[in-house]
Amino acid sequence: MIYASLPALHKQGSNEDGVLVLWRGDAFVLLAVADGMGGGPNGEDAARVTLQALVRAVEVQGCAVDVLSALDGANAQVQREYPGAGCTVAVAVIENDNQVRTYHVGDAAIFWVGGRGKSKYRSTDHGPVGYALASGFLDEHDAMFHPERHFVTNYVGSETMSIDVGPPIQMLARDTLLVCSDGVTDNLFSDEILNTVSVRPLGDAILDLLALVAMRTREEHGPPIPHHPDDVSVILYRFS
Repeated sequence: MIYASLPALHKQGSNEDGVLVLWRGDAFVLLAVADGMGGGPNGEDAARVTLQALVRAVEVQGCAVDVLSALDGANAQVQREYPGAGCTVAVAVIENDNQVRTYHVGDAAIFWVGGRGKSKYRSTDHGPVGYALASGFLDEHDAMFHPERHFVTNYVGSETMSIDVGPPIQMLARDTLLVCSDGVTDNLFSDEILNTVSVRPLGDAILDLLALVAMRTREEHGPPIPHHPDDVSVILYRFS
């Protein structure tokens, strides 16, 4: 497992992403990325509150974690202490039988990639463009350059927040989980992500992924090359 969180290139302000990795012996591993929503106040605080809620849930329960209750609690706390703030979040919990359960709110993303680079699961971004892409009304190229791509309808801090629970995933040898902020998915097409993380050693994969994102954000491009400067956070986990 390997992870990184980097501030955006050519973008003012602090890094509003947060990364959490919790390992509880043989019980489970929890991976989470929270992305403070730009354009609003206290996005970094919303991300911090959300990850701290997950930590508290583990501390209370020890060998288990109630992700749904933790995110519900974080949502209430953000509304109470930081009105108007918000963040997106993606969580994966890997249990000792190598079964994974995923949870996400917004457009922080989760990929499950097979050892030969085949996509086995990809979370759906919570917004009109994400839903249109998932339903086939938009292809990935059109979605990448859609003017409403960054419009998110579901986030921690919202009175109407909902949590998307993914299907149970049974990881096989050389399967890889990628948990990331939208700084990755806004700058790289799915095939680029899959090809980068599936066959390389994890250390090489994360360096190559970050280098590719940096190249895209360094200079402004137009279609067919995306250019969306943003904070970038990545966790890679491989079962071997």
